[in-house]
Amino acid sequence: MTRRSPPPDIRRAMLDAAHALLDEGGMSALGLRAITRRAGVSATSGDPYFGNHAGVLAALAAEGYDALAEALDRAGADARARGLAYLRFALARPAMFELMFRNDRLDRSNPALRAATERAFAALGMLAAEGSEHERALRATAAWGAVHGLATLAVDGRLERLREMADAPDLLTLVSEALGMWRLG
Repeated sequence: MTRRSPPPDIRRAMLDAAHALLDEGGMSALGLRAITRRAGVSATSGDPYFGNHAGVLAALAAEGYDALAEALDRAGADARARGLAYLRFALARPAMFELMFRNDRLDRSNPALRAATERAFAALGMLAAEGSEHERALRATAAWGAVHGLATLAVDGRLERLREMADAPDLLTLVSEALGMWRLG
């Protein structure tokens, strides 16, 4: 049997493997052994980079939050456009979206995860709203709740009947029209 040599960047190889496994099999596919096997490294190779399995998941979720922040930034300043970017992200990467919000699987105290979460939250534009801190917090709660709730319902396939009732050609149209009914920023 020929042994292959480990990849030069073990951290990146493990994260790439985790991304692939997540996309292919969802969160249940994210076992540490499966990740290291897919990356072509030993089971303990990731210890210096991640510490443990929870560290791998936190780093993976941090990359998801960074990707979400980038998508939101590309959407521009319009609140509805940011909301639709949030929905597009959730629909394009449903397993990643699920992982990002699973407190039972993530160590929210992980510094990289905390920083990436804050970047995504800021990119959603919730903290830039005018008014007192109290008013901004209330708007942020309402806006994030609306956008995240709609994205979760869409990912779970729970909006199809409403899409039909609204005679919307697709989920993005339905959600765009629904978001237009709310002041999100």
